[in-house]
Amino acid sequence: MINLENGTDLIVFSSEAFGSTEVRTTKLITHLALTKRVYFIEAPIIGLSKDPTYFLKKNEHEVTIVQPYLPAQLSVFEQKHVLLELIKELIHDENIIHYTAWTDSPKSMAFIRNLSSEIVVYDCIHNYSNSHPELEQEIFQYADLILTASYSGHGDEGVFSPEDLSKDLDHFIGGHRAGHVTSARV
Repeated sequence: MINLENGTDLIVFSSEAFGSTEVRTTKLITHLALTKRVYFIEAPIIGLSKDPTYFLKKNEHEVTIVQPYLPAQLSVFEQKHVLLELIKELIHDENIIHYTAWTDSPKSMAFIRNLSSEIVVYDCIHNYSNSHPELEQEIFQYADLILTASYSGHGDEGVFSPEDLSKDLDHFIGGHRAGHVTSARV
């Protein structure tokens, strides 16, 4: 789990709604929410609001679901810009000072590269090398920690429980913040 003692919150950028994400990811995020504030940003809903806004809802796992709403008349470029401003507003409104950005899609780089997260975790669930090769290469270079869905070369699938993996994440991120860890294999 990410070290709560140093004040690190978690902002999750996901291409899917909470609970419909990869089972491993849902379990990790749920476990992390036991000890820290977790904000799970879902894809924006377009056209139900004339002004950009977001709503927060804490689920039964103590994960705060962030549901952005964007006006219908915005171009795709404007949507990304307005969504970035909503995320910055969320960070300000919730007094999020130290945080880790977690994403399951390289498409989130438009936001991550424009924010001040202390650590970036890329939860590499899908292969984007054909659809978004430049973004995938960028996030591979940018991420401090990359989790993969494959255990090849690391033993049998299922060796790590979410609790064990989150403890490993805690050690990695705590060490990274202190400058003690330069790489890790999970």
